Amino acid sequence: MQSQFEKFAKFEEKTFVGYCTEPEVKYAENGSISCKFSIPLKDSKSSKDTLWLNCKTYKENAETFAEVCKKGCLVKVSGRFYQYEYNSNIYTEFFVREFLKLADPKEQNV
Repeated sequence: MQSQFEKFAKFEEKTFVGYCTEPEVKYAENGSISCKFSIPLKDSKSSKDTLWLNCKTYKENAETFAEVCKKGCLVKVSGRFYQYEYNSNIYTEFFVREFLKLADPKEQNV
């Protein structure tokens, strides 16, 4: 039987750039750590259609991402898509293998 990652090994590694949402860190009972965040993707600045790239990373990457990135940071993420089933629904997430923080959030004039 194929593992979940082997099933999607045919998907090449991809890279995306965008402004991330607030990272959400979770600690499992076994001590492992994960970090979830999203990046909005648009065809152009004037486009009203937005596709949200749901990202997830683990272990040291998760800890580092949560420490250095916050909502509004411009990030470059590289990884692969994977799917899983939960409550008879199929979900797709982007497994982040590596990331690079490109810029801090833009200053908001209050």
